[in-house]
Amino acid sequence: MATVRLYNTVFDCEDALALSRFWADVLGWDLRQQEPGWATVGDPDGPQRLGFGPVPEGKSVKNRVHVDLLPEQGVSREAERARLEGLGARLLQTVTEDGHVAHDLMADPEGNEFCLLEPYPGYFEAEDPAQDAGPGLRSAAAIFPVRDLGAAIAHYAALGFEVHAYEGDAAYAFAERDGVALHLAGVDDVRPGSNLSAVYLYVADADALHAEWAAAGVGGRLHEPMDTDYGLREGAHVDPDGNLLRFGSATT
Repeated sequence: MATVRLYNTVFDCEDALALSRFWADVLGWDLRQQEPGWATVGDPDGPQRLGFGPVPEGKSVKNRVHVDLLPEQGVSREAERARLEGLGARLLQTVTEDGHVAHDLMADPEGNEFCLLEPYPGYFEAEDPAQDAGPGLRSAAAIFPVRDLGAAIAHYAALGFEVHAYEGDAAYAFAERDGVALHLAGVDDVRPGSNLSAVYLYVADADALHAEWAAAGVGGRLHEPMDTDYGLREGAHVDPDGNLLRFGSATT
C-alpha cells in the first residue's frame, strides 16, 4: 500500500510569479502562494497543484517530463492553440501520426515544452462515464465571515494554510491545506459571540494538529482533543471571528 501521494508538480524557472500566472491562465486555476522565491497554482475543483521555483541556470535541453493539454469538447485544437499563443506560448511543431495530426508541441514563456492534443472523440469516450451521470459534485468549501480580511489571512496562514486574497474588488480570500479548502469573506457585521459558522476537519492525528496550532500561538480559542463515544478523538479551534473548526481522528 502506498504511503505517499503526489503533492506538487514543480517547474524550475527564472520568474516564478510570471510563469505561475501564465499556467493559471492556461488552466483556469487559482493563484495560490505567490512569492518571488516560490509560487503555486491550484485546481479550484480538486487537489491538483503546480509549483514554480527559481533556479540559477537557464533551460538548455528538452524536458524529460511534460504535460498534455486536451481542449474541452467542442473546442478545436487550432482555436485553443491561438488562445495559448495569446497568453505567451509558442508553437514548436505540429506532430502527425499515421497521416493524422496528433498534437501540437508547444513551449511556455520560459521554454518548457508541453503538448496540445488533437481532441479526437476517443479521448472523451475513455473518460469515466460516471462523470456524466449527474451533476458530479467534486468538492466543498466552508465560507467563514470575518471582520478584518487581512487579519484573517494572517491567522489562517499561521494555522498552516496557504492563503491568497481574491484579486478582484471583493474582500474575499482562499485558504487551502492538504486539499481542504476554506473561503474567507469580509463582512462588516460579524458578531463572534453569535457566529454559527463551522466546519469539521477529518485529520490523521488530532493531537498532532492541536500541538501544531498551540505552538503557533494564534488568537481565538483552542480546545484539547478528547476521546468520544463514537470512535473519534476530537478537538476544536474557534478563530477570532467566532468561526468553529472542529477536528477529529479515529481512536486507536
